Amino acid sequence: MGMAVVGRLMKRFLLSPRVKRLTWEQITVGTYTEASRFSEMIDGVSEEAANVVHGGTSLRDIAVQLIGSNRFTAAQLQALRTGKPMDRDQNAFSFDAGSRSFAEVCKEHRASLHALGAVVAQPIDSATVAVHGLFGPLDAREWLATVAFNYEYNTRVAERIMRSEAYRKAQGATW
Repeated sequence: MGMAVVGRLMKRFLLSPRVKRLTWEQITVGTYTEASRFSEMIDGVSEEAANVVHGGTSLRDIAVQLIGSNRFTAAQLQALRTGKPMDRDQNAFSFDAGSRSFAEVCKEHRASLHALGAVVAQPIDSATVAVHGLFGPLDAREWLATVAFNYEYNTRVAERIMRSEAYRKAQGATW
C-alpha cells in the first residue's frame, strides 16, 4: 500500500474526525501543548547527546525537521488565510543546522514555533484547501492539526532516543 493511500486513510479515519469536533482554539491549544512538551524535553540536552543516533535519527535531526515543518506550515496557513498561492520551494523553509550548536538549533526551533503561533493566533475561517504531501487536500484546521500530530509522533521518537543506552551515556548517566 503506497504512502499516499496510507495518508489518505489516516486523514479519513484519524485526522478529519478529530478536527471536525474541535474549535480552532482547541486545535491551537493541543498543538501548543504537544510542541511545548517536545521543546521542554530537548532543552538542556548536551551537544553529544543531541547527536546520538538511535533508530536512524537523533534529537538534532528531529529538531531540524520540525523547524522546516513549522516554517512550511506557517507559510501554508498564511496562504490559506490570504488566498494567495504559496511558494512551494521546500528549500525556502529548510533550516541548515550546519555547524550550529544544539542550543542554537533549540533557539531556532522556538523561533519557528513563535512564528507559527503568530499565524494561528487568529482563526483561519476558510473552506479553501491546499494539498499536503501525505494527507492530500487539507483545510486550515486540518493543516494546524498536522502540526500536533507531527509533534506527538516526534516526541515519542525522542523519548525512545532518550531511553537508549547511548543517549544515557552521552548525558553522563552511570546507571
